[in-house]
Amino acid sequence: FPSHDMFPYFFQRELSRNQAYQLCEKYIKLKPHIQAKIDHFICQNFADNSVIGNHYRGTDKATESPRVAYEEMISSLQTYIKLNKMTEYKIFLATDEQQFVNLMKRTFRNRVLTYSTIYSTAGEPIHIDTKDNKYLLGEEALIDCLLLSKCKVLIRTNSNLSLWSTYFNPKIPVILVQ
Repeated sequence: FPSHDMFPYFFQRELSRNQAYQLCEKYIKLKPHIQAKIDHFICQNFADNSVIGNHYRGTDKATESPRVAYEEMISSLQTYIKLNKMTEYKIFLATDEQQFVNLMKRTFRNRVLTYSTIYSTAGEPIHIDTKDNKYLLGEEALIDCLLLSKCKVLIRTNSNLSLWSTYFNPKIPVILVQ
């Protein structure tokens, strides 16, 4: 049963981003080695750049909601960049699909940053029936989520991973591409 201080949240159907943030701040504590990886990546890659967060959930997402075409996501990024007259920027990309990483790097060249190292190459979900290290998959997903929360803006598809990044930073502007 939830603790007494959680009662205001427990009986609500949905939490606001600010309420979720308050719970995250109070109850979620990162292991020091994970925080160090996040801090190092930010120091090496986010300095002096306007970083656009981009989360593209592919593979099995189509079983839960309509799949977003790669071109639609790229068009959303290009529109945002143009409307905001951005010349100096990076795109932090979190995805489960190697094919999308490759397309983003061809389209945006050296502006694309990634943290994860394990991607689906055959359209199969990487988190189901994988021989890969499941701890590493979970750690990379958590780090991707937290790095997305550190971006200037988040352009995302419908996914719990990128939704959680808004709980770690409730003030981040979000563009949901559906």
